[in-house]
Amino acid sequence: MLILYSKLIGAPIAEIKEAAKLGSITDFVINNDDLTIAAAVVEIGLPLISKKKIVSATDFVRIFKDGIIVSSDDAIVELDEIVRVAKLYEQKCHGLAQKVVTKSGQYIGHVYDYLINSNTGAIQKFYVKKMFTDRIIPASAVISMEGKLITIKDDKPYVFVPTVETALD
Repeated sequence: MLILYSKLIGAPIAEIKEAAKLGSITDFVINNDDLTIAAAVVEIGLPLISKKKIVSATDFVRIFKDGIIVSSDDAIVELDEIVRVAKLYEQKCHGLAQKVVTKSGQYIGHVYDYLINSNTGAIQKFYVKKMFTDRIIPASAVISMEGKLITIKDDKPYVFVPTVETALD
């Protein structure tokens, strides 16, 4: 199933054994090597006094459009406990608000949403906005993702206007 990032933000992280909500998803950390979800950033507790922690994608039992299921509450750890994820988090590899440019340096826009394959955790498409134009960039067009910058191929077929696909629920 394909799920939009924007539909998962604010959704619960739940434990399968107790069927209990452990926290709310506030963001994702993206593995910049293969454009997969590395971890979910989770808010634990009440707003204003909550604490941000992470759940590694390897601990996901299933991603649903209504949230993520993990096997136990032990899956939620401090950010610095998983070195690779902490490094990606520091580099701001979140996917959202990242600047998108072509290999030749042409500015395409900023990412405002992305489509996640719930079975693999791979990002399928980036939704990019520049002033009054929206575009969908397939993950196959991405050459590199370094911090807040995504570089895509110069080929024109990779940059196109959204279709009905943006209305996914």
